[in-house]
Amino acid sequence: MNDLTEKINKIKVNKQLVEIQHFCNPKTFTVGYISQFDETTIIVKTIDPNGKINGIIIIERKNIVTISENSSYLTAIKIKEQLAKKQGYYDIWQIQEKMQNLVQHVSQPIMAAILVKALVNKIVLTIGWTDENQQDTEVTGYLDAVTDDEVRLIYTDEHDLESLWIVPIRRMKINFIRLYSFQTYEYQQILRIVFNEKF
Repeated sequence: MNDLTEKINKIKVNKQLVEIQHFCNPKTFTVGYISQFDETTIIVKTIDPNGKINGIIIIERKNIVTISENSSYLTAIKIKEQLAKKQGYYDIWQIQEKMQNLVQHVSQPIMAAILVKALVNKIVLTIGWTDENQQDTEVTGYLDAVTDDEVRLIYTDEHDLESLWIVPIRRMKINFIRLYSFQTYEYQQILRIVFNEKF
């Protein structure tokens, strides 16, 4: 077991809230709880700046720069998390139930299994990757195809709701995929109402 795997396993077992830096922009990071991992990927229940659950993110481990276990920001988020639980808005999308089902039934490798699950079940997701200019890029939509080399995502632009587009994304470029977030549910509703998509 290498150092990163050891650290990830300890964080998972201890159910620690952590900051994960895996973006090109060093000021951008993911906060949450690691729920599952394999040799190449981790599954994280994400916590947003208001202390509530905001989806599930699957991160490619090769993109992880650091994992922080202690910071002032994490302390602040823990306080907000307790408030969210107390006031009843911690898990408005029932993500914890979805997370439990996902972790229990997903096969390995995790990323491949979840991409196929999203394709088969037409789950709206956000895919993030690094573009040619080494910038963070992401698109939200649903999968049209999954191959060993690439995925194709059907999406729309909320500033131009005239059409749907398809973007091919190389599998090796993927940094993360996010499911069951506010953003994915909002886009699902746009696709349903504007384009009569069925989910």
